[in-house]
Amino acid sequence: MIIFLDCIGTKNGRSKTTPDPNKPYNHYVQLKNLFQNCKRIIGNLEITHIDNGQLIDDDEENFTTENGTILLRKKKPFWFLEHLEQISGYLLIYSVDVERIDLPNLRIIWGRKLISDRFSFSVEHSRLKFLNMPKFRSIENGEVMMRRLPKLCYVKKINYYELLGKHSKHKIHFNNVSTDISCANAPECDPDCNGFCYGSEPGMCQDVYRHHCSLSCASGMCLKNATGEETCCDERCTAGCYGTGAAHCVGCKDFEQDGVCVDRCRGIYRYDPITRRQTELPDEEKRYTFEKHCDNKCPTDTLIEGENCVERCSDGFYQEPSNPKKECIVCKGACPKECFLNETINAENIGNLTNCTRINGNIVILTHVWKARQYEKDGPIIPALKAEDLYALKDITFVSGFVNIEGGFISPPKSLDFLSNLEYIGGRGNHHGYTLQILANSEIEYLGLKSLKQITSGHVVIKLNANLCYGYTINWKKFMTKDFNIIYERNTPNHTCVDKGRICNETCVQEEGCWGPGPKMCVQCKNFIKDDECANHCPIENGYFIEKASRNESDAIEENVNAPQKCERCYKNCKKCEGSGEENCTECLPHAFVLQIPTQNNSFCVDKCPENYTYPVGNTCVNCHEACLPYGCTGPDSHVGTGGCNKCQYGVTEGDQVRCLTGRDKKTICTENELTHHYPTITNREEVVEGVCAECQDVCVQCTQHGDIFGECFCKYFRVWELVNGSDEDKCVKECPENSYLVKNKTKKSYGVCQRCHSYCADHMGCSGPEALHCEQCKEAGIMDKGNM
Repeated sequence: MIIFLDCIGTKNGRSKTTPDPNKPYNHYVQLKNLFQNCKRIIGNLEITHIDNGQLIDDDEENFTTENGTILLRKKKPFWFLEHLEQISGYLLIYSVDVERIDLPNLRIIWGRKLISDRFSFSVEHSRLKFLNMPKFRSIENGEVMMRRLPKLCYVKKINYYELLGKHSKHKIHFNNVSTDISCANAPECDPDCNGFCYGSEPGMCQDVYRHHCSLSCASGMCLKNATGEETCCDERCTAGCYGTGAAHCVGCKDFEQDGVCVDRCRGIYRYDPITRRQTELPDEEKRYTFEKHCDNKCPTDTLIEGENCVERCSDGFYQEPSNPKKECIVCKGACPKECFLNETINAENIGNLTNCTRINGNIVILTHVWKARQYEKDGPIIPALKAEDLYALKDITFVSGFVNIEGGFISPPKSLDFLSNLEYIGGRGNHHGYTLQILANSEIEYLGLKSLKQITSGHVVIKLNANLCYGYTINWKKFMTKDFNIIYERNTPNHTCVDKGRICNETCVQEEGCWGPGPKMCVQCKNFIKDDECANHCPIENGYFIEKASRNESDAIEENVNAPQKCERCYKNCKKCEGSGEENCTECLPHAFVLQIPTQNNSFCVDKCPENYTYPVGNTCVNCHEACLPYGCTGPDSHVGTGGCNKCQYGVTEGDQVRCLTGRDKKTICTENELTHHYPTITNREEVVEGVCAECQDVCVQCTQHGDIFGECFCKYFRVWELVNGSDEDKCVKECPENSYLVKNKTKKSYGVCQRCHSYCADHMGCSGPEALHCEQCKEAGIMDKGNM
């Protein structure tokens, strides 16, 4: 059973491309390899530069003679295109020296890509006599070019209105067609063709579907049955129909899904009315949108973005090459810099690729760019590309298409190390089936593609590089996701490379090969990966450690028993360590200081002791007293000065010195430090930033500020008061003064109380009570009453 395919077209235009200039190239065979059993071509069908000589080795088939004898004969030219129905881009036939091409089932050229930005159907410079397309119905976009076709006699027997619709006369361009004398005597179309044909044989009639439609159909197309009855085609059809309804269209105006024309594809989700949620469809029911089709899977050369198959991701999305689903995912932060490239790299455009990490397109460097060249008569001279220019490509990690570097035996680069960061080659729209081609570069000594991880599709061709070694050692199958050919030939002979010592480094796994000389170029390290190169030993006694494998890495190591271990550098000041980071040091280098952070068990190796919370003693950073933080210290003491704190947040005055305190707030700093005989206050001392705890007077148990006034001072001994409380005389004292009397004696639990004598009493004498009659002596004078003062 034949399995019909969607095939990727080519985009070489009219140019003649030859993979190997020293070997005959059969473009006919290449077309057969690309398009056999194709039903749809995504892109262009370019039939160019073919002569009868290329058909000599074409396939044979059985046929039966009139007398019943079965014989072998060559198949018709281009027999492999017999199933082709649609071309999404353009059809180009150019410089073809054969008499006949049959495309028996071609129905539609969509013209989504145009040759010369104008034509979707172009036949030029050929010796064709017949181009037979009996089912060809529609050119959806673009114009028609026919030129220099002297023997194509029936080109003007085609009704172009049928192919192009309205305004078809303005879309046809003829130049030197049907001029050969044979065309004047060419037979007429078969009578059944009604005057429109591709040749005189009965099977060469043009399929007419617009011209005979008398109905006013909304679709502009109708179907006429054997009795002449007309039926309008469905409005969702294009290029006519074979019956009524959207399931019988030749082509679909919008999208084709499972043989039916639809307005939009089913997608990959559906709404569940019970749960009122969006649920993912089973895989077999999913339909992605790609061009005009709804496909169960996206084509190989496309990416998945939501429900669509796309050539490149939208802004804000990118493809992670290691993701096998080939999905566009949201960028986290800035997206990788993606550059679009659809032309040969030369000295003029290579600067535009600086800092690019992803190439959407191909990297193509051809022979002519190594010399200065003027492409147009009055155009500028493009200077020669130089080897040093190529390092503009050094950041590239991903190429969606192919890599083709042809030196023409004059190329200057010694290696391809300007692509040393290239990891993935996608192979979309590969070059003659090749995804990586390094051809005829006489100066290249080694490849240098040390980061390469995957070649998604297409062949690898490395040949005619006279000085190239090391490439033959590579296990290329390791990098291929599909079974493609590896052509490595006519480079420096392997034995010559060995004789010259141009072999893989001893630190490489020899079976996997290497990209060039030295331990940095191994495909796989034998023992350790150290400083981005292979090593046989990890110097754990001198600044390195062996990294423990993660769970995923452990699984990979189990699958590959030869997987190397990672030998990583310790933190810069460590001599020995147990892991990355300064916290994993076990021994410091001589110049470094050992730092112990109080909240952690690990020691750190530092260039110098942090001045804000440690001080050096030998090669050790000793922590300052916590009260010194964050102002640092010169020693362990908590006092400000040499051997102690540099400054304080809070402090307490102790004679001429300040002792630093810890606390949360300047209002509570004294009580937090149990300085009950102190009060918080501001200070003009430079050593203290926030405030100090000042000592209360001796007559106070506690105080809120400086002085002995009662209320601000909580009395320790006696309180002197008057009948009018709160006067200036209401204060704390050590003992009752002379001009007072004892009201309440001091106890262990409370202070005593003294009251001032009456103001008439003498200041230096006492009294026995609060009245003027209680004075021991009057201040000025007194009155005697019955012997009493």
